[in-house]
Amino acid sequence: MKSILRFPPVLALASLLAIGACDAGQTDPVATEPDVATMILNLNQDVDYTATANGFQLQTLTIDNLGFTINSAEFLKPDGSPETVINIEDFRLGVAGDANGGPLPSGVTFTRSGPFAGSVAGIQEGQTILVYFTLSHTELEHEDFGPVALTVTRPEGGGGGGGEE
Repeated sequence: MKSILRFPPVLALASLLAIGACDAGQTDPVATEPDVATMILNLNQDVDYTATANGFQLQTLTIDNLGFTINSAEFLKPDGSPETVINIEDFRLGVAGDANGGPLPSGVTFTRSGPFAGSVAGIQEGQTILVYFTLSHTELEHEDFGPVALTVTRPEGGGGGGGEE
């Protein structure tokens, strides 16, 4: 009989702890979805490349060496204000060779230096490639912006080093 009298309080306590654990420190995934209209990438500390759902305003990055550096990424809401839901724990900049997240062309690599930074290397003279960028929501395993493609070209004998339209 004593165990029957003890069980309900223990069960009640366990239920309260479980409910408290659900509320403490956990967020509703829907509430943490960003509303991104614009992505701004700072490349080679030279030019900010701005992309909307329609693509990049500057369509081509011309380089004069094997690759380029992504220094930072900024994501803006439709009203132009920064999207504050994006954090380094749950989001990252996706870099790929096609719109489906496939690999970069043979010999071209992406090395991540942070959630929103890294470098692309291995682009040869005379080579033009497309690099696709996304805002990846790692926690929920989907993209919240993109993919948008940037054409990267390295002319024969070098190149410009900056962005060109």
